[in-house]
Amino acid sequence: MSWTPDSGCAKLVKVIFLAGTVTENSNSSTAKSIHPPLIPEWKILLPALGLAAVLLWPLVLHPNDVPMPPVLQNSDLLISHLPNAQYLHRMLAEYGQLALWNAQMFAGQPFAADPLAGMWYLPNWLVVLFPQPFAFNLLFLFHLAWAGLGLFAFLREEGRSTWAAGVGAAAFMGTPKLLGHLAGGHVSLVFAVCWTPWLLLLTRRAFPGGGWRRGALAGACLGVMVLIDIRWGFYSALLFGAYAVWRLVFQSRRSAFPVSMRRDIGAGLALLLFAVVLSAGLTLPLLEFMGLSRRSGLSPVETAIFSLSAGDLLGLVLPKLGVYYELIVYPGLVPLLLVVPGLRRRNGFWVLVAVLAGVFALGPNTPFFPLAVRMVPLLGWLRVPSRVWFFVVLAIAVLASSGADWLLAGEFSAALRRWLPLVTSGLSLTAVLLVGSILLASKSVPPGLAALGIFLPLSLGIITLIVKAKLSPRTGLVMLTLLLLIDLGWADSHQLSAVPLPAMAPAESWLDTQEGLFRVYSPSDSLPFPSSLEQVNGVNPLHLDSMAGFIGEAAGYTTGSYSVSLPDIYVDEDTPPEIREAAARPDLEQLGLLNVRFLAADFALESPGLNTVAAFGDTIRYETPLVRPRAWMKTGRVENLVWTPNRITLSVTSEAGGRLILSEVMYPGWSVSVDGDIVPIETAFGVLRSVTLLPGKHRVVFAFRPTSVYVGAGLAGLGWLALAFSVFIKPRKI
Repeated sequence: MSWTPDSGCAKLVKVIFLAGTVTENSNSSTAKSIHPPLIPEWKILLPALGLAAVLLWPLVLHPNDVPMPPVLQNSDLLISHLPNAQYLHRMLAEYGQLALWNAQMFAGQPFAADPLAGMWYLPNWLVVLFPQPFAFNLLFLFHLAWAGLGLFAFLREEGRSTWAAGVGAAAFMGTPKLLGHLAGGHVSLVFAVCWTPWLLLLTRRAFPGGGWRRGALAGACLGVMVLIDIRWGFYSALLFGAYAVWRLVFQSRRSAFPVSMRRDIGAGLALLLFAVVLSAGLTLPLLEFMGLSRRSGLSPVETAIFSLSAGDLLGLVLPKLGVYYELIVYPGLVPLLLVVPGLRRRNGFWVLVAVLAGVFALGPNTPFFPLAVRMVPLLGWLRVPSRVWFFVVLAIAVLASSGADWLLAGEFSAALRRWLPLVTSGLSLTAVLLVGSILLASKSVPPGLAALGIFLPLSLGIITLIVKAKLSPRTGLVMLTLLLLIDLGWADSHQLSAVPLPAMAPAESWLDTQEGLFRVYSPSDSLPFPSSLEQVNGVNPLHLDSMAGFIGEAAGYTTGSYSVSLPDIYVDEDTPPEIREAAARPDLEQLGLLNVRFLAADFALESPGLNTVAAFGDTIRYETPLVRPRAWMKTGRVENLVWTPNRITLSVTSEAGGRLILSEVMYPGWSVSVDGDIVPIETAFGVLRSVTLLPGKHRVVFAFRPTSVYVGAGLAGLGWLALAFSVFIKPRKI
């Protein structure tokens, strides 16, 4: 057997995009087409991009604005993703280094191990090169179109007609939950969810009988999803596993048992291997980070935060517009109605997915969630079970597509033709009377109830006309699709707005002009991100357990429970008085060890020795005399300190020798050399780096060389080379 190139680019395009040209292995292992080719790619791509642009119209009209949910004027894009992109950009521009260490918050922590850093997902480098909102908005646009393309291709391979596949894709692209999380700035989550249809598509091709090459492509897709958002990658791995088993057990063609099993085992092993290896650049350092973080000790209550309640499920038919995005469940009335005829035996997998995901999203409100957390490894590290509702939305889109094909088939029973008009009249009249009575009683109608009164009668009316043969199925489905887009577009307009990027705070502008290395601390988030300042406080789901305790002592208070911020909460007008009083007296000596020179708060601080520098609006800026330099030694003099994110060099002169202390956080991967010789690195005050020096003059270098990052990146690089080899090269019998 020899190896020959096989038209590289053409094959890659064919593998990814020609979703309709499906091959499955027969008994003789020969490829056989079961669907005609899809519409040419550009004809699919343009409608998908057009629909994405319509759904994101506030961002299209204002491309350099920030997506924002109307109910909560805050965004993870501003808190995490934009600052991370700006930090990577700045470190590359100023120091020529790919930052592996994050100096922005918590006095420092690993950056390459942080899933929110986004540095392992190639498209994210667009926002690193251009760290502005427009770059994020462009990626949002393309990922939303990517989601539609993926689900369209998957549904076509499932045997759906072009129109029905389009209905499913539009329902998934426009679901208010996806647009709500986009507005909340959940960049990584949105990107990963948009990849989910492609994982299903490639899993379908791999099982049954797809062989190791197709398994490798499915594994690569799963690996990419882990790199984008490891939390959603974990959930998607569960979905992929269930779907693969379903395909093997219920959808497998009859084939020669040894051949089929051999190919399926090869596909499964290749999938697992490539998923693990390609994501190793993130997962290996993350596992190390998780073991030292406060996230690894979540309680059941902390894990179940933002679970859905039984009352939230009313939002399925009665859209709660403008609610907090974690609690959105509305999929659109048209998809819901089309689900009913889609409830057929062949769609049993998706019914099961919708039921199990819906029950899990209810969190501790059912016994299922606590049982799943105990039984499924690593599930206890995740939070916010309501996010699994995305699987419900996906299942509804798939089932709605099946229902659309049922309409197009036009094969309706006599009983349905007789009874459906009565059901339509009854439900429509009930909805209209409900809306009318509320309007008469209160002179206003909640937008969600108004949507029910409008879209339910129209949708049922169109379906009834199709069933009664008063409207052609194709024309009726076009009308339903337009109604679907209007319904979802209207709901999405209550979830997504665009606001200008906030201007730099005056206090931050002043601090940015101060010379030297120093950190700042704010218990009231008075210096919000994005910022070029090095801060002790911050917001990130992952932070070191040791620093959580240290910063809690320095802040003067701690809630004792897990929080995404340090200190545990930011003080505002709603903060309990006892916490507010404690926060007003931070430990200046403890903060000084972290090189804190300035403090900023929206309330008066009362620690003895604080000097009030100035007030900028509601923000009062203080300077503390107890600040320690970035590096110090009681018995020596530190000079020529050069700071970069991954390397710190300095000169020390000491007649007696002693301990050199850096106001930098200790973490595995940091090493120290003295005069070119590696020496043991030590920990001071429980969290800081230090080294013991002999008398004399020394050149000291602290370097961050995390083994987990280097090994993970090396494995990922080899994995991508192996994947390219498997895609572009094929065996040829001689």
